[in-house]
Amino acid sequence: MIIEHIYIQGFWNEYSLDWELQPDVNLLSGINGSGKTTLFDTLYSLLSKGALYPFLENKIQSVRIQLSDGYHLSSDRNPQGRETHYFHQGQSITKEEFTRACLLMAISTFDTRIPQEEDFKRMLLMPNIRTELDYNLNQAFNAYYKYLAYISKLVETAVSEQKPNAMLSPYYDNKNLFIKTVNELFTSTQKEWDENGSEILFRLKGKNMQLKPQELSSGEKQLLMILISSLVSSVFENITFWDEPEISLHIDWQRVLIRKARELNPKGQFIIATHSPSIIYEGWEGCIVNMEDLLK
Repeated sequence: MIIEHIYIQGFWNEYSLDWELQPDVNLLSGINGSGKTTLFDTLYSLLSKGALYPFLENKIQSVRIQLSDGYHLSSDRNPQGRETHYFHQGQSITKEEFTRACLLMAISTFDTRIPQEEDFKRMLLMPNIRTELDYNLNQAFNAYYKYLAYISKLVETAVSEQKPNAMLSPYYDNKNLFIKTVNELFTSTQKEWDENGSEILFRLKGKNMQLKPQELSSGEKQLLMILISSLVSSVFENITFWDEPEISLHIDWQRVLIRKARELNPKGQFIIATHSPSIIYEGWEGCIVNMEDLLK
């Protein structure tokens, strides 16, 4: 499913918000402190967990989110607490049924949340994990391996059904496009993808040297996370949130970021908060909404 319309009353207990979204790309701009991240946190917490983050409870009065395929969500604060309800085709459904149907990806590149205690403990035990960015990249690679396993299962099923070899190669088209895209964007840093067995490394062109992903620059790691998330979420229609993806990215990468992600994930709805003119003015001007214009 994708988001069609958002209504919020009592945003910061003062404003109302009414936003009709486009099915493919939505760019949210606005000055610092205008509420972009608060809006993202509100949407992501309700759609992924079925509940607002505790720090938002006193900032938001009521929320209505209308989605495709007949799904919608309502969440209201009242004197007894907050009530959140979920519907499909006008019929009430459970939170679990709703969150299973709503496929989300999110990348926040700025002011990241403090890891949960269990995540922090895992970070300390993992080799080559020195920063939270390393940990998040490692999680992205785990998602990549699961994606490969999913594709392999599809191929095994096709083989068991005795489908011709010509029908098997398309299963790998998006993975091959992903590797081609990584190599194309990493050309300027003289690196290329080197997937050998169960380990992913990067070769330095013209040198007999390999690098582990953790040895890449922060911008390269960030770009990899964005591309991997686009690849692994391409299987089904989904909603992808990017909060300031331009942080650490070279201007040339910013210019092609949306186009490359859309090539990998044409089914996705991208909702992007950004300050970057390089991202916006590459043909996406018609997708821009100013946060200040949404608040009434």
